Amino acid sequence: MPNINRFTPRTLVGTILIAGFLAFAAVVILTHANSSEADAIKTGRELDVAIFGRGYFSVRQFQSGKTGYTRQGQFSINANGYLTVGSTRDNWLLDPAIGIPSDYVAINITPTGTVSIQSGMSVAHAGEIQLTGFQNEGGLRELAPGIYEATDEAGIPILTLPGTGGVGFLQQEWLLREDDGERWDWPFAILIVLLLIVTWILIQVRFLRRQFDDLKKED
Repeated sequence: MPNINRFTPRTLVGTILIAGFLAFAAVVILTHANSSEADAIKTGRELDVAIFGRGYFSVRQFQSGKTGYTRQGQFSINANGYLTVGSTRDNWLLDPAIGIPSDYVAINITPTGTVSIQSGMSVAHAGEIQLTGFQNEGGLRELAPGIYEATDEAGIPILTLPGTGGVGFLQQEWLLREDDGERWDWPFAILIVLLLIVTWILIQVRFLRRQFDDLKKED
């Protein structure tokens, strides 16, 4: 009786290709799923602050007073002595505002957001950096490069201190990479996996049909 479980070189090659494709897809998915905190670099600049978590800095546009949210932590000090996000020309002030004296020597920012200023021989408390969390950050609308505004879809902004409310912690002298803003779309990832599974099943069904056709011919 013919053997239905024959293993041909063509079968071996097909199995290797399918296994390799599935393994590659799994690596891509896992890499993106865990990239939110891994894509950070140490800069050594004291005004660089990375968020290790899903929180956002709250910022306010100086001219319009419009509120925005960002994960960009490359701060500058504007002409009025306040921390701003990005270039001072953009005028996005950190909110609540934190003033830095012109004679400061060093700035220390703790993981929980406390900002201390050293001026001469004295150290003074300058304020607290707060973070904002959203139920659905994918619903945020982009106002400017890297700056977002809240929407009904994103949910009510929840302002809290770092280390509470699931927004994460701060790390001074670190920055998130540029591509950190790209949020991984889990429904899309699940769709990819399902398509791979369906493809694998179709290939197996086709292989079995050929085996049965061969059996009929031999009979």
